[in-house]
Amino acid sequence: MNNNISKIIFFYYYKIQYFSLLVDLLYRKKHLHFNKEIDITDIDMNLITQEKFIAFYTGYIEKELYDTKSYFTSHPQLSNELIEQLIDRKISIIGIDSAGVKRGSEHRTTDQYCADRGAFIIENLCNLDKVLNQKKVREFTVNTYPLNFEDMTGLPCRVIAEILYAI
Repeated sequence: MNNNISKIIFFYYYKIQYFSLLVDLLYRKKHLHFNKEIDITDIDMNLITQEKFIAFYTGYIEKELYDTKSYFTSHPQLSNELIEQLIDRKISIIGIDSAGVKRGSEHRTTDQYCADRGAFIIENLCNLDKVLNQKKVREFTVNTYPLNFEDMTGLPCRVIAEILYAI
């Protein structure tokens, strides 16, 4: 067997469901500079409640091609203060449409820091603009379907948003 290929150990077909909040940072920061940190002044912290999935839409995944050097080195990142506030509010998952909540050497240590405190990071989220549907903030339900691969540092998953529209 080729050691360069990760093999799937199993796929457990159950969903983990979260009440969720998606924040449009591209709208809030009309000229979002991707190298600037996202901090607590960029979101209404009163909307953040325990055990939610909090996702941040920056538009970065649409701007920069995945798997380029700049995708991993110039993406928006969350400030340490914002990460602490999210953890203090006992959120379950932080989602973002870029390569992570931190860059470089801080990436892995921040992911582990959050995980040790019960908050997990989901990166590279796509189609958040469609979930927002031109709203600045959107509440919805999200389901995660984790895949478990051998010898990986992360845990890939499918993320599916459930949005109820009034008729």
